Order: sequence, then structure tokens, then C-alpha cells
Amino acid sequence: MMANFLRSTRFILALATGLCAFAAHAADPVRLVVPFAAGGTQDLMARVIQNALGQALGEPIIIENRAGAGGTVGTATVAASAPNGKTLALVASNHTSNPWLYPKMPYDALASFAPVAMIGKTGFALVVSSALPVHTVAELVDYAKRHPNQLNYASAGNGSNGHLGMALFAQMAGIQLQHIPFKSTGEAMTDVLAGRSHLIMPATIGAVPAVSDKRARILGMTSKVGHTGMFANFPLVADAGVQGFNYDAWYGLLAPAGTPRVRIEQLHAAAEKAMRQDSVRDALQKAGIEPALMGPDEFAAFLAADYAETGKLVKSTGARLE
Repeated sequence: MMANFLRSTRFILALATGLCAFAAHAADPVRLVVPFAAGGTQDLMARVIQNALGQALGEPIIIENRAGAGGTVGTATVAASAPNGKTLALVASNHTSNPWLYPKMPYDALASFAPVAMIGKTGFALVVSSALPVHTVAELVDYAKRHPNQLNYASAGNGSNGHLGMALFAQMAGIQLQHIPFKSTGEAMTDVLAGRSHLIMPATIGAVPAVSDKRARILGMTSKVGHTGMFANFPLVADAGVQGFNYDAWYGLLAPAGTPRVRIEQLHAAAEKAMRQDSVRDALQKAGIEPALMGPDEFAAFLAADYAETGKLVKSTGARLE
């Protein structure tokens, strides 16, 4: 009888220890790695969803900014993390362009990760210096064709969204433009406002100065995404001179490859619940980001397609980074 009692006691203690360990693991914070410095669009997005995501998941969220090499440094730390669902990366469109830009990558953009959810998109604006004698997209295209390689455009750097978007615009419009890379969208926009650069294609949040500053004018929006609020009255580039043109950027959550499917589903459900909160949606829309939800499988298919299409665009620009 004493032996049975001891066995029962050991079983209860083991069960209690296991439950405590499980509870402690559940209470461990989830690291949300933002592979860029604080203050950027991805950092802003992470901080907007932080509390809502943590509440929906029932686990605290800690944001970790790990900037460097176009986002590859921070993303690499997630790829190398334990696949237990406790580390996530908040990545953007450059996730699928970086492999085509950097000759050596510390991870595979597709195989090293388990997609959790796409959570948002942002559009871009086609902005010109007021010193340029054009007021519509059609006038810009006509002027550029009459002055080949005499117009330049500023961007946040080689391979940046602003670089690739403008390169796509030039291809579809049949014009030749010169690229001037800067270190940030802010620096690039300053050069346009000063009249030294002619064009720029910033994300909506970066285009805000051009709405009211007389030194620049917005000719059109690159996508229906973000074509709201203060940008609602500007035409779409596709309707104003370059038929079929569409360009936007996406944001999403990735976990390390090998993360159990049940955990991926749990994380996705929490992300979807967080993104449906009015306070989250309002805050993101004010920053020019539209909530855009995709589940794990749909997001995985999207990433594969985007990787292939982005590769074609990057190759056409000849852009490379070391």
C-alpha cells in the first residue's frame, strides 16, 4: 500500500512539474524581431500590433530591433532560432528581393521559414520636383521620352522599394531615368524638395511632405492600396498614363522552419484577431498601411510567386549589394 502511495505521489509530482513547466513556457515572451532600426515603417507596425497580438495570444510580446544589411541580419537570427514558436520576424517586401541583391545570404528566404501571416500592405506615390514642368503622369512620360536619361530619381538605396518601383515604372512607360541612391527615404525626399533630384517613389508615409509642400507634387498613386485619406484625390498611375502599372509593398510574420503546424495556426489566429481590432486598423491606416490578411498556406504561395517576380525585376535593374 505504501508503494502504491509513493508511486501515486511521484506521478502527481511529475504531472505538476510538467504542468508548471508548460505554464512557464507559455508565459515566456515571444520575440518579435524587426530587422530594421527603430522609427521605420516596420518598427511602427510592430509597436502598433504588439499589445493586441500579445493579448490575443495570451503571451507577452517583446520587440527586438536587429538592423543591418538590408534586414538580413535580424532575419538571420530568426532563421537560426529554435522552431518553438517563440521567435517571429516582421518582414517586408525586401525579404524576397534581398536574395537577388546579395551574393551571399545567411538563410534561404523561402525554405528557412514557416509563413505565419501576411498582415499589411502599403502603396507608393509618384512624386516630382515642382521644378520639373510636368503636372500629370502622361506629361512626365512625354517629357522623359523627349529628354532620355536626363531625368534622375532618388531612392532609399540600391534595391530599395523606391528603386525597384521606379525601375518598373520606367520599364512600363518606355523611358530612361538615372538612379541616385541615398541612405534613407528622408534624405532622398529632401533632395527632391531641394530640386536636385527630379523624381521619387516613396511609400505613402514617406510621401506625406509632398501633399502640402509646394516644392513637390504628387502625380499619382501606384496602387489602390493606401489610396485613401489624404491620398484619395490623387489619380492612380495606371489610370493616368501607364496602363497596367501596379506597385505596393507587403508586411508579414515568419517563424523558423520546422515550427509545429499547431503553433503556426495558433500564431496566425492571434495575428488575425489583433489585426481586426479597430484601434490597430485605425493606427495603421493613419500611417498609410492597409491591413491585409493571409493565412499560412496562402502566404507561402504568395511568397514563392513574389520571389520569382521580384527576381526578374531586380535582374532587369542590374542592382547588386555587397
